[in-house]
Amino acid sequence: MAISLLTDAEKAEIISVFDDIHETFKRNITLFIKKSQAISSSPTNYNPLYGRTNNNQQSVEILEPVIISARIKYINNDNELFDDEGQLSLSVKNGQVRIKVSISDNELVKKAAKIEVDGLLYNDIQAESATTPFNTQYLVYILNRE
Repeated sequence: MAISLLTDAEKAEIISVFDDIHETFKRNITLFIKKSQAISSSPTNYNPLYGRTNNNQQSVEILEPVIISARIKYINNDNELFDDEGQLSLSVKNGQVRIKVSISDNELVKKAAKIEVDGLLYNDIQAESATTPFNTQYLVYILNRE
C-alpha cells in the first residue's frame, strides 16, 4: 500500500483550494437536453357517423434548457497540447472549448444534445476526464462547434 506524504487535513485543504478556484472562475453555460413529447392531432374532417379515422400521433423532440456552472477555456492554437494536473493530455483544434464541470453536473452533461457557451452552440461533446489530484471533483469536456 502506498504511503501518502500528505495528511488527510492537508489533502482537504488542497481540495478546498480547487473548490475556491472553481467558485471564483465559474460561469453559467446552458445545456439543451432532449425530451420527446407525443402530440396527438385529430383530423379536421372527423365525422362520428361514418366511423373513426386514425388518430395521428407524432413524437416531437423538445430541447429543455438547463443552466449549470463551468470553468471555460477557449482553445486558440491548432494542435495545442495541454496537461491538466497531469491527468489530461489531448491534441485539440482551433475553435474548440474546454469546460470543467462539477461531478454533480456530470449526468446532465452526458444527456445534453447541445451546449451553449457565451451565446455559441456546441453539439459535439467529447473527452470526459477527471481533473483533481485526490478524488474526482471536476470533469473536463471538449466541445466542438456546430
